[in-house]
Amino acid sequence: MNPRSWRHNPFPLSRRCRWVTAWLFVAVWPFITTPAAGAAEPSKQGVTSETQQVTIFGVEGKGSKFVYVLDRSGSMGVPDNKPMRAAQAELIASINELKQQQQFYLIAYNHEPRMLDIIGVPGRLTFATDANKDAAKRMIEGVKADGGTRHEAAVALGLKYRPDVLFLLTDGDPEDDLSKDELARLVRINVSATIINVVQFSSEPKKGENRLVKLAKDSGGEHVYVDLLKFKREK
Repeated sequence: MNPRSWRHNPFPLSRRCRWVTAWLFVAVWPFITTPAAGAAEPSKQGVTSETQQVTIFGVEGKGSKFVYVLDRSGSMGVPDNKPMRAAQAELIASINELKQQQQFYLIAYNHEPRMLDIIGVPGRLTFATDANKDAAKRMIEGVKADGGTRHEAAVALGLKYRPDVLFLLTDGDPEDDLSKDELARLVRINVSATIINVVQFSSEPKKGENRLVKLAKDSGGEHVYVDLLKFKREK
């Protein structure tokens, strides 16, 4: 190195750059870390601020992502469509409990599932904004009771969304119960450990083995029987 240049430039360029950069960082850091006047403080709740507890027919579920699977088979329309109307009203009320940062999805099914795409994008969870809740209400009220009952395909579809909680609402009769193979497949594909809560519409517990009970219990969820003709939502 030229001694003269060293005398007038005692620090090599790379070292000078590092020194200037460090000085600037120290100088501006207080302005970066100090919130501007009126700025919102970060949430101290962390992940818990994004979770919500909702209920449907008295069954509770807690999380940030929810899937509702509604049986729309023909028996839900008997008598006088009362079971379906009661289920629709309770489902709408449950969705209205969600905060806008929570997400949800709706599936109606009989012998095959039908996705109710609130935002018109298949396969995407919906944020619980007021507009999306209103759209969900209209879709739910438009569901008609018809056809037979097959649980597996609808529940499997709901699990693909990997929700924290899946609510299954059905009046499934014993002949429509899950087979052992169907139950095993649903347990196997529940890779995200979704809690499955089953609300089964019946005036009394179904006789014999009921694999919907086992589906709920194995996931850490709850299974309840509800007589829709007598049920009244608490205000």
